[in-house]
Amino acid sequence: MGILHMSKKKFTTTLDETLIKEIKKLAIDLGRPTNVLIEEGIRSVLNKYRQRDSRK
Repeated sequence: MGILHMSKKKFTTTLDETLIKEIKKLAIDLGRPTNVLIEEGIRSVLNKYRQRDSRK
């Protein structure tokens, strides 16, 4: 999947320390930026719940 050039906006939140360590390690292992993996995860969650809601 290619990275689309979209406008970016800073978003600050708090996360479980273990999740942060795990996503940073995964990013290093995959050679991908952490924020790209986080965006991928957010998109996955949004798609999951959109599909669920569309079945109602």
